[in-house]
Amino acid sequence: MDSPTCKLASDFSTLLDNFNLTQHITFPTHNKGHILDLVCSANIPVLNIQPSPFPLSDHKLIQFTIPSPSPRLKLPRVISFRNIKSIDPLHLSDLLSAALHLDPPPTSPDDLTNHLNATLSDSLNSLARLRTKTVSFNTSSPWFTPHLRKLKQTGRQLERLWRKSSLTVHLEAYKSHLITYKDAITAAKSDYFSTIINDPTRNPRTLFSAVNTLLKPRANTLSDPSPNLCNSFLQFFSDKITTINNSLLPVSDPAATTPTPILSIPLDRLTPPPQQGRTSRFSVESSCLCALPVVLTTVHVLLFLLELLSASRCHRSLCFTTKEVYQNGCSEH
Repeated sequence: MDSPTCKLASDFSTLLDNFNLTQHITFPTHNKGHILDLVCSANIPVLNIQPSPFPLSDHKLIQFTIPSPSPRLKLPRVISFRNIKSIDPLHLSDLLSAALHLDPPPTSPDDLTNHLNATLSDSLNSLARLRTKTVSFNTSSPWFTPHLRKLKQTGRQLERLWRKSSLTVHLEAYKSHLITYKDAITAAKSDYFSTIINDPTRNPRTLFSAVNTLLKPRANTLSDPSPNLCNSFLQFFSDKITTINNSLLPVSDPAATTPTPILSIPLDRLTPPPQQGRTSRFSVESSCLCALPVVLTTVHVLLFLLELLSASRCHRSLCFTTKEVYQNGCSEH
């Protein structure tokens, strides 16, 4: 790199300039001389560059220091809240009635106001104590500013007010605030990404990641509907029902009556019907309906439906087998 007559070195220096890269080595890095090892950077200061002999190579070891930004920490945030829904209105009314009565009553309006505020605060603290909770956000949104958080809280307050009163004026105020909130989000995102793109001291990797996020949004991760997906969905719930069925213990009810025995139909001998009444149909009425226990859970209902489906398949197979035996017996006669 230190030879002015080398065309390759000159072309390489031009290439570095085109990509806005800076070459910081100005001393020989080889035992025989010349600059063979390079340290290049883009808008990053390189400090304390020092060559050191390296016993395993004929090249020198180059040591330098660069400032590296620390990763963005996800600082936890402490929030405070009250469980207002747990307050009993009757209990609150009794507390206020007992605390607001003073003898003698204050004569100054300021004293009355201070007494009312103190009474309400004490009653609220006794019924719904102020609690704190530490929360942290997994998905980092660096463009989400405290101003946007305040606008979001105001929007929730307006929404609750509209749902409580159902007034048109509150609905219009809520819609107007939503438009303001969306415009503020767009402006905050624009300012954030503009700062990343226009800042020359930014890491190029951060710049490329921001541009890729803007030009290539996240693809949809939902699967396309298909018969295989439907079958896997059905198989999942079937296995789930089977697992729950196997985990259930049999419940013995001493007051239950003895179940009605199942009527068995012997098929070893059949009497053929008269010639004029012979048909190709043969049906068997099964008296397999027993007293079923009353079940109230959804799992038992699903299990009963599955067993009923299985019984119907067995009944259909029984009808076909009986029909074949009947036809064979008729043909022999």
